[in-house]
Amino acid sequence: MHDSPGSVVTQLCSGLQLYSAERRIADCILADVKWASVATSAELAKASHSSEATVTRLCHKLGYANYRKFQLELARDVLEQQETEARKRPPMTRCIRPCSIFRTTVRRRFRPPFRP
Repeated sequence: MHDSPGSVVTQLCSGLQLYSAERRIADCILADVKWASVATSAELAKASHSSEATVTRLCHKLGYANYRKFQLELARDVLEQQETEARKRPPMTRCIRPCSIFRTTVRRRFRPPFRP
């Protein structure tokens, strides 16, 4: 049923005409997308001071058949964002094994006293 292009976040930021309760839900989602992707419709309704029916109406307005399909798409957006952030991080050039760090520390701290 969902044919609109772009992510859920893009849709919510697109200037779509929303009623005040729907805007509160959208703002709640945008404030913490990761949490919203795992929250139930009841939790989202409670956090945004609206009703579960309004949450469902917002999902329908955005083109989703039900809240679960909306939630899955939102979770996909979160995953894509995490992957994008991971690609931006510089790759590790050298892997340091914990045992080598331990050996170096032990050698430095417990050297035998110097004897002439």
